[in-house]
Amino acid sequence: MVISGLKSIQDRKLEANKLMDWGFRQYKPITVFDAGEKVAQARVWGGTARNVDLIVKNDFKISLSPAEQEAAQVSLNYDAPLLAPVTTSKQVGKVKVTVNGRVISDEGIYTASEVAAVGSMWQRAADSVLMMVFGG
Repeated sequence: MVISGLKSIQDRKLEANKLMDWGFRQYKPITVFDAGEKVAQARVWGGTARNVDLIVKNDFKISLSPAEQEAAQVSLNYDAPLLAPVTTSKQVGKVKVTVNGRVISDEGIYTASEVAAVGSMWQRAADSVLMMVFGG
């Protein structure tokens, strides 16, 4: 930090400390999601389970001012539909925090468990028809 226009080094140090303290008071840390926390559930087509939980691997924390907290929005984007087989810990998308249309931070989302593909050709065909009719 560069501060000029003050008479002594001590005055500059005090002013720098005031600015740093002000900044820390303005921005509060917020935990969006804890590590391993379920963010959402995604539909799995052609799998032994219909859905798989989506999680964040790491703590998702950000710092926002009070005004940013009011305007913040959280959105989830993932590859859909998920086609079986699905492996554990596969990144399938991101969760984003935006303020006034600007991305502040994002974190990858991952599958929480594996989902095997169904063995029956008829089950896969039925799931494919459902996917065509209702979408992903």
